[in-house]
Amino acid sequence: MQHLDLPDPTADTAVRTGGCLCGALRFTVAGEPDDPHVCGCAHCARRSGSPFQWWTSFPVTGLSWTGEHGEPTWYDTHPGKTRRGFCSRCGSHVAALDHGDPAEVGILVTALDGHRDDPALIPLNPNRLNEAASWLAPAPTRHQEPIDVHLLLRRDGPDGPEVLLSRRSGAVYATGLLHLPSGHIDGPHEDAVQALLREGDEETGILIDRTDVRHAVTVHHRSPGGAARIGLVFEVRRWRGEPAIMEPDLCDAMGWYPLADLPAEVVAYCRAALDAYRDGRHFAVHFQEPGDAVAFDPAADRLHTLPSTDTGADADGPGPAVREFAERAVGRIASWTDVSWARPGSRVWRAIGTEGGQWYVKVHRGARFHQREVGAHRSWVPGLGAAAPRLVAADADLWTVVVTALPGRSLHGAVHPPEQQRAVFRRIGALAAAIHRRPSTGFDNTLHDALEKVERHLDAARAYLAPGDADFVRALAACAELLQEPETVFTHGDLQLRNLLLDGSGELYVIDFERAQPGPAVRDFVRLADVWAGRPDLLEALTAGYGRPFTAAELEYLTVLEALDAVSGIRYGAATGDPEVLERGLRTLARLRTTARAAARQEGTT
Repeated sequence: MQHLDLPDPTADTAVRTGGCLCGALRFTVAGEPDDPHVCGCAHCARRSGSPFQWWTSFPVTGLSWTGEHGEPTWYDTHPGKTRRGFCSRCGSHVAALDHGDPAEVGILVTALDGHRDDPALIPLNPNRLNEAASWLAPAPTRHQEPIDVHLLLRRDGPDGPEVLLSRRSGAVYATGLLHLPSGHIDGPHEDAVQALLREGDEETGILIDRTDVRHAVTVHHRSPGGAARIGLVFEVRRWRGEPAIMEPDLCDAMGWYPLADLPAEVVAYCRAALDAYRDGRHFAVHFQEPGDAVAFDPAADRLHTLPSTDTGADADGPGPAVREFAERAVGRIASWTDVSWARPGSRVWRAIGTEGGQWYVKVHRGARFHQREVGAHRSWVPGLGAAAPRLVAADADLWTVVVTALPGRSLHGAVHPPEQQRAVFRRIGALAAAIHRRPSTGFDNTLHDALEKVERHLDAARAYLAPGDADFVRALAACAELLQEPETVFTHGDLQLRNLLLDGSGELYVIDFERAQPGPAVRDFVRLADVWAGRPDLLEALTAGYGRPFTAAELEYLTVLEALDAVSGIRYGAATGDPEVLERGLRTLARLRTTARAAARQEGTT
């Protein structure tokens, strides 16, 4: 396999210049424009005094301010979210930047030199012209998005399936990154398969027969800059000729890569399609957020796949590689049932063997989650005995595990009388004590990771926060470093009701160890605290089962972790449309602030 040295994404790309009306503000931008469009929103119109504006985006890494004024004067037109840059002398608007660490900079096309004669700047679509002046805006038009076709050439390699990736170069978007050979449908005269055959010939020199084309995945993608498109990915396993670089001005390297071990330097859009394909899913949504990188970033994986509605017996089973791995571990499987949690990235099936056995097959969202779950199963989880599943098999390349099935039903949404609730919480406390029994020498980055993300999460959750919420969270974060460092133990990492099973005899079981890592014991009570809120009897039952009450230092640490988790949950719930997680975060913040105000009043009277 060919290994590639990847260059700076903005090196050897087209460079454009521009500036303001008076010339004091000058700039250069490297790279190809992304999503040139006209915007007629009321915000742009009022700010500019024009019925619409002409925008495009460039990689922010290729932006340089070269004039005597240096950077423009910035004004937050969307406070905390987006700022616009203008010349303080003549008032010309030239740019827009999102707060945080944006991947792209918005540039007003009219600020670019030679914009009238540059075909790459022709607007691809109108944006919100229905808000513009009535004499300008036509009847509401239908939203339109470009269609891409992607060629997924697949061959059998020594370590499993391999796919062909080419490295983009020159004056193209995402230059320097790996991508499937791809292109746009030329027009209404060309169907998607014809476009694929043409692109395969133009980019790689191979010839493909139409009958050898198979649909693999459809991806609805949105770039960090906000432009959306539909990607049609087609698998081809048979072709004529050897793939070669046919467009050296657009591609400077090409190589085969194992599907189970893709390199990091892949366009996030392409990586989403390949991950969905590997998992046997045929439709995926990949909507990136402002500030996301163009390259794949496992910490900002936006992939959300949907199951098939086919009626065949194996319609919702995993892809062939996962199916084969599971059957090597437990024998032939008669039926698969998709039991994934209704949230992005959750991929779990109940597998029933031909002999009647039952297992769960789980595909993790990434290597980190896989390593955590497998590491826990191979170290401290066996110490829980029958209260936890047993690891049957694991495959690091597929990020997949097979575990034994446990009896019982999830406590999520279950309703029990108060006495039984207290009994359940005593068992939860005892189970938590068993998990925390052994100290861990591993590195605890629980608080550090949460604090690093707090401003980003606050910014994303801003629309949902009550007045004072952000200041309250920042104040807790500022005090966090002064807290006493608790003992580091093995933790489950996601100990909440949906990961706890209760059987008919009252026995309790715990599942799902993909977030397991060393940390303070109270880390495992962050989400359970929302359940015992207002129910001191449940907290008393839990600590009775745990064998001791929480110390004052642990309660302070728990409060900080709860607040940070609440903001993270609000951001996640808003971004993924998960109302339960969103509501839990809002409820937790409101409760913590109420408790803090009551404590402050109590201190004021003593």
